[in-house]
Amino acid sequence: MPHDLSAENRFHVARHTQLPSEKKFQILLGAFVGAWGILPSLTPKLVPLDLSWLGLGVLAFSYGAFMHSITYPCIETIIEVWGAARARIIVFIGVGIYMVAIGFLDVGTLLPSKAAANQAAFSTLYGSVGRMVLASLMATVTAQLLDILVFRKIKAWTGRRGLWLRNTVSAFTSQVADTSIFYTVAFYGVIPNSELPY
Repeated sequence: MPHDLSAENRFHVARHTQLPSEKKFQILLGAFVGAWGILPSLTPKLVPLDLSWLGLGVLAFSYGAFMHSITYPCIETIIEVWGAARARIIVFIGVGIYMVAIGFLDVGTLLPSKAAANQAAFSTLYGSVGRMVLASLMATVTAQLLDILVFRKIKAWTGRRGLWLRNTVSAFTSQVADTSIFYTVAFYGVIPNSELPY
């Protein structure tokens, strides 16, 4: 640090260089919110996964569940570096973007299309996913807020140590909650229970 700076200026320079990068925060925010914006269009797609080698048979997974694998590392990094208060705000921003995306999909479904086949395909895909949308919102908001809570509790217990522990336990806990809530609300009574991934 240059010696010709006053003591006050040296303090401000040192303090500024120790602050977490806002640019990194904005990248994480963009990835998190972008994932939430894409989720409504991916959620209706059910992917069969053959897990018979684990004794589970063929299970149906919402393709949107795979997009969530992006959001958890984002939110946990934000908690670790910028704090839980900022992480909670990001979750609610994500919910807002999700609702905007749903609104656009609903309007797009209602608007007439020049090609009848195109309109039928769009309506089939997005016209009857109200239960899935509700399930996705309930599951994701609950899981993300649970992730923040568990992460904070473990951090308070372990201090700066145990980053791997709080990442693993909070992600596992929130993923179990997410999967259980989503598949119960979205598909209970719709697809056979034996095909649900829980």
